[in-house]
Amino acid sequence: MRLILALLAASTLTAAAVPGMSATAKKAPAAVKLHKEPGWGKPAGLVPHDDWNSTYQPIENNMFDNSRGRLNPNLEREYPPYKPDWEARYAAIYANTKAGINNDPTATCLPGGMPRIMANPRAQEIIVTPQQVTIIKETQTIVRRIWINREMPPEGDDSPDPTFNGYSVGHWEGDTLVVDTKYLRGDTNFDRTGAPHSDKMTLHERMRLKTPNIWEDVITVTDPVAFTKPWTVTRTYERKADWDTQEYACEDNNRNALADGKTGVTPSKK
Repeated sequence: MRLILALLAASTLTAAAVPGMSATAKKAPAAVKLHKEPGWGKPAGLVPHDDWNSTYQPIENNMFDNSRGRLNPNLEREYPPYKPDWEARYAAIYANTKAGINNDPTATCLPGGMPRIMANPRAQEIIVTPQQVTIIKETQTIVRRIWINREMPPEGDDSPDPTFNGYSVGHWEGDTLVVDTKYLRGDTNFDRTGAPHSDKMTLHERMRLKTPNIWEDVITVTDPVAFTKPWTVTRTYERKADWDTQEYACEDNNRNALADGKTGVTPSKK
C-alpha cells in the first residue's frame, strides 16, 4: 500500500512539474449573454446559421493572405503591417526560407495555431450547437471551440493559459457569427515562410455563409507589439456535403526530425 501511495504522489508531482501542463483543469467562466437577440434559430439573412453543419474545403491556398493573387506559399512572402523591427525580423526569417532553411514548427508536427489553421489547405468540419461552434480541421485533427454568449475571461491569475488556438468567444448578429480570440501563444507564425507575431496578438472574426455553399471568414489580426495597424484577411471555403474528414496523425509519419536546429520536409521513400 505504501508503494502504491508513493507512486501516485510521484506521478502527481511529475504532471504538475511539466511546463505548460496543468495538474487540474480550470473552471470554465459562467455563460453570459452578450446581446438581447436569441443566439439560436433562423435569423434574418441569406442562410440560417443552423445550416452550417457540413464539411468545407478552403478555396484559397495556404498562404494566409491571398489578396495579391494565388502565389506560391513556399516562396512568396506575406505583407503584414509590421513595425520596422518586426519587418527586419521577418526579412531575416524569409531569407532563410528562400535559401531552403525551413524553420516551420509544423514540420515537426507542432500545431500551426490560430489564425494559421484557418488557411490550412485541408478540409474542415463545422458543427453548430446553441452553446458552441466547433471547427475540426482535418490536419492533425485540430479542434477549435468557439464558446457562444460567454464573456472573454479577464486577464489575471485565473485567465486562460496561452495556447495554440487561444480562447474564443462568439455571439450571433443575424446570420453572422462574431468571434473574438485572445490568449494566443507567441511562438507560432502565419504561414510556411515564418511570418511572426507577438504573444499580444488578438483576433476578431466575422463568419457567415456567403451563399448556401460558400462559407466566409473575415479575420482581423491586431498586434500592438508587432503591427502598425490591424491586418484584415478574408478566407472562403466551399461546402463539400458528401465529404468526410479523415484521420490525420502527423506523429505516425514524422520524417522531419530536427537537425542542427533546422527543420525540413523529407521526401518519402518509395
